[in-house]
Amino acid sequence: MADAVLSARRNRTAGRAGRGVRMHPAILGAVVVLGVLIGAELLFQLVLKNRFTVKRVSVESELMIPNERLLEIAGISGAEHFFSLDIAAVQANLEAYPLIRAALVEKAFPDTVRIALTARKPLAVSFVRIDGRSVPVMFDEEGVVFQVGGAPANWDLPVISGLQLQSVRPGVVLPPMLHGFLADLRALQLASPTLFRQFSEYRIVRRGEHDFDVLVYPVSHPVPVRIGSGIDEQLSKYIVMVLDVLQREGRLAAIAELDFRAGEVVYRLRGE
Repeated sequence: MADAVLSARRNRTAGRAGRGVRMHPAILGAVVVLGVLIGAELLFQLVLKNRFTVKRVSVESELMIPNERLLEIAGISGAEHFFSLDIAAVQANLEAYPLIRAALVEKAFPDTVRIALTARKPLAVSFVRIDGRSVPVMFDEEGVVFQVGGAPANWDLPVISGLQLQSVRPGVVLPPMLHGFLADLRALQLASPTLFRQFSEYRIVRRGEHDFDVLVYPVSHPVPVRIGSGIDEQLSKYIVMVLDVLQREGRLAAIAELDFRAGEVVYRLRGE
């Protein structure tokens, strides 16, 4: 009897021990998958990662800058490993260059980097005094100065005067209060290039710290037009129409300035 009891206890103990070493199939599968992933990561980091290098850089650019110089700006030397190349850093390097408005950088396995660059396009030109000389300064609708000195590639641009620039170098951004007006000019240029070319100069006239008027100088009429801090296609058409009417009526020669700020046209006669 005692032997039977002892045998039963041994069987229960063995059963519990056997059950203790068993693992649920789901847990076992997870452990196997985790082991495979860890092994694959170690294989990649220790063996494969440094075997793939950047062998080809494709550049699509609107800029007249040699590819060698663009790669220097991007920070690509040709010795980079494909997987460790930080394309976000490359993009930031390129977009920090004043002539580049936007950069798109992509990697194509196993060894190619593709770069597409959009150039800043001139919206207007201003002039500043440097070493006693009048020097042209070109900028876009974001107010970013990207060319100082040299002949502008496109002289068919309006002049923006009265800017009072303190520091002039590529990369300088015009005061934020002007950005809305510059965006209006770009919208006018895109909507109606003919109207955009009707005005040769926009003079910024400060009215306090954060506000200004604009004196617009038409190409075909010798009378400046005063507007607020914005311009659009409708206002431009209205200005041209009023000037043409006054010219036909023979009244324009006596007018010193037209004022469109109040919605109704107000004029100031010469000598007043």
